[in-house]
Amino acid sequence: MLSTGVDLEFPQGVAVLGGQYPRPLAGLGCLIDAVISSFRAFEAPTGSGIHFHDLLTVSLGGVGVIEHVINTTGGATPSNTTPVDVTTYP
Repeated sequence: MLSTGVDLEFPQGVAVLGGQYPRPLAGLGCLIDAVISSFRAFEAPTGSGIHFHDLLTVSLGGVGVIEHVINTTGGATPSNTTPVDVTTYP
């Protein structure tokens, strides 16, 4: 856990690099529990053979915001512990 006492901003929580994906990536989650602002929880390349299922973001403790779940898809994660889900991507 990160506790700095200052607001922090990160471009993404997890970056998935390009490569071969033999099956869809499924059931991934990202949570924040510090005063962090992130543009997206997951960053991934787009293209043939890249698929994600059931991605979830949540902000714990009433602090922190994630603007998108994956790349620019998915709504903002509110700071009230309401999860945001993307069932399939792309």
